[in-house]
Amino acid sequence: MIRFYKDLETGVQPARVWLDGLSSDDEPKKLAALAAVQHVLAVHGIDVCETEWGKNLGNSLYEFRVRHPAGAIRNMFPLPGQASKDLRMGAEPTKILLRIFFTTYGAGFLLLLSGYDKATDPSKGRQKREMKKAAEMAAKAKRGLRARQRDLARRALKK
Repeated sequence: MIRFYKDLETGVQPARVWLDGLSSDDEPKKLAALAAVQHVLAVHGIDVCETEWGKNLGNSLYEFRVRHPAGAIRNMFPLPGQASKDLRMGAEPTKILLRIFFTTYGAGFLLLLSGYDKATDPSKGRQKREMKKAAEMAAKAKRGLRARQRDLARRALKK
């Protein structure tokens, strides 16, 4: 199951903010990201790291790579129970090179941390900054999960 990381101090969901922030000019990128999350990441989980779609960055941090337009993604990965249809949506000339960082969270959850458009800034420095921010979010989420688990265990002992 896919969830968005939410900073409990600020209430901000960086991955959702990034997706929502894609302008109307970036609509093909937004559609590609949403299709990839639904048709690839939600179905295959961290196993995407065994393919061109993902990379294990270590310390429970993963990079999800989106390089195809939404129509192509839907054609490549029809959802279970759906017949494959030709869903090409025009020329879609936009270069798509998106990165979405995620982590595992509890049993069966993937937490989308943040994302960025590598096509607009392919520099190594940008990649490192984005990875560092995502790693900090992943660590914060893990600390929060452990704290909640400890709290639940304490409550269970009191009963």
